[in-house]
Amino acid sequence: MDQLVIIKCGGSILKALEPSFFQRLKDMQEEGKQIILVHGGGPDITKFMNVLSIPNEFINGVRRTSGRAAETAEMVLAGRLNPWFVYQLNQLGLKAIGINGNDGALLECDYLKKEQWGHVGKILKVNSGTLTQLIKAGFIPVIASVSRNLTGEILNLNADTVAFEVASAMEAESLIFVTDVNGIMAEGKTVQKASIASIHELINNGVITGGMIPKVQAAIGCLQSKIKEIQIVGKEMKGTMIIKEEVYS
Repeated sequence: MDQLVIIKCGGSILKALEPSFFQRLKDMQEEGKQIILVHGGGPDITKFMNVLSIPNEFINGVRRTSGRAAETAEMVLAGRLNPWFVYQLNQLGLKAIGINGNDGALLECDYLKKEQWGHVGKILKVNSGTLTQLIKAGFIPVIASVSRNLTGEILNLNADTVAFEVASAMEAESLIFVTDVNGIMAEGKTVQKASIASIHELINNGVITGGMIPKVQAAIGCLQSKIKEIQIVGKEMKGTMIIKEEVYS
């Protein structure tokens, strides 16, 4: 879809977003852009899991999710953060509507690998018609990264992967990951541009670690689809642009 921008906001940055971020959304709309927001909620999920004495375990930046952890994720993402984010957007004059993977059968999912990851899901299909209808009605869809499989079991979804799958299904023009760092960092500086080859090198050298790994992997996947532009940025919407060809930066 021409002029469609998918913006993923990480849970670590969600409540730290400043007025300039929301103003940028308004500016994008005035420029004719259509927007879909996707959000995570990792820190809040961790906090509630600690309160409930549910163990936290991460492998390569991805949370291993027990049944109780999945219930907590659904409560936090769909029950607390999503309504809060939608409220903030609406208060600032942005017509937003909150949804999760269950709403309108938006995200058809199944277990990624249950014996290894537990209740972590993989997306089998994005029902893009649900999002198209909301956009045509003038809404900004705000997607919480949780869903259920065909038998009703809760599946925690990596929000970066949700953003990529939605962007691919909708043939979005651009995908922007908003995180708590100003893009990919190397030797204390932001990498302005990165290629697929240079990203693999940065991972192998231990420069890219933890939660940044799924972000750049999602970006690489996007470059192999029809998405033209992928960015990893901070709350001021400045950071790293990821492109296909080799660059020197």
